[in-house]
Amino acid sequence: MRLLFSMLVSAFIFSNSCFAEEVTLKANTFVPVILQESISSESLSLGQDVFFTVAGDIDVSGKTVIPAGTTVIASVSDVEETGAIGAAGKIVITFLSTEAVDGTSISLRGTKVIEGKDKTTSSVVVGVVLCPLALLQKGEEASVGQGTQARAMVAQNTTLNL
Repeated sequence: MRLLFSMLVSAFIFSNSCFAEEVTLKANTFVPVILQESISSESLSLGQDVFFTVAGDIDVSGKTVIPAGTTVIASVSDVEETGAIGAAGKIVITFLSTEAVDGTSISLRGTKVIEGKDKTTSSVVVGVVLCPLALLQKGEEASVGQGTQARAMVAQNTTLNL
């Protein structure tokens, strides 16, 4: 009985491995992504995780390797709050990774830069000509809303078993 069971298990494992197909997700493949929550330079900190989702299926040889809706992890690599003399806020987000259908971690690269409106010129002109207090004017915070789109890229060739 044990021998029969072992043979059945072996046959099942062998048959599944015969049908698994190895595909390569190429480096530089574009991965369109969508921001999952609104962000602002006022509330973010350096190194903080920011989450996106894959906007559409990523296919290789007609097979989906990263389905739409898969989480994409990114990180805040630079953040600047507004400053005196009209300096605008700024956010730089670096894409890190996502996951393929077989559970393989896919390294990503690319950045998304978000900048607020800079008011330096108007602050200086108004401050020098009319009122020095205008130099205290701040620029706008850098912010974007949920649903903002961006593009990440696959960092390196990645072999997947489907």
